[in-house]
Amino acid sequence: MHNHNGSTHNHTAPTNARPEDLLKSANQDDRYYPFALAVIRASARCRDVVKPWIEVKGKQMRLQKEVYIFAEFLFFFAHMTERRLYGHIGDKQLEELLTYLTPAIFHASAAAYFTGFPEEQMKKIADEFIERINEAHRKYSELDQKGDIVEALLLLTQLVVEEAGISESVMTKQAEDRAAAIAQTVADELVGMKLDELLEQIKPKQA
Repeated sequence: MHNHNGSTHNHTAPTNARPEDLLKSANQDDRYYPFALAVIRASARCRDVVKPWIEVKGKQMRLQKEVYIFAEFLFFFAHMTERRLYGHIGDKQLEELLTYLTPAIFHASAAAYFTGFPEEQMKKIADEFIERINEAHRKYSELDQKGDIVEALLLLTQLVVEEAGISESVMTKQAEDRAAAIAQTVADELVGMKLDELLEQIKPKQA
């Protein structure tokens, strides 16, 4: 598998933009654009399920939590995209995909939350984003050795539940129900990404 190359304060932007709008800075004619759009759409839908459940006080703190939760979904779906394509396209093509995908999802996140930030602060945010996506990729890759996505899905659910403050220590029935809803939404969105169809569009044609 490959390493990826591509924080939150100040005043963040509204988060109700369409995924297509968040990807305006990406090359939409690139053959890998549909993968970036699928990752953004799935992540945004999962984030929107969790948003009402964020258990922190203060608008800015809630927004900061939302940014981190959105990022966790981005990292997960980006990794699942790479996982699905691995072995079905060549290493060079997979590297091309990642070279496109990682900056694309970062710029989408920036468009959602960091519009108007100073260039120096954006660089710090970008560095943190890349560090976190690499760390997430490492964790999910370790779980890939078990052969299915269940462990990865459980890890993501745990991370989101903790970040949102849905459960501090003891899982109540409500917290369990919300965790189950998050996991189900992620599973549904993973199917909804239609990665097999997207893969067919970029697979090298057999002679």
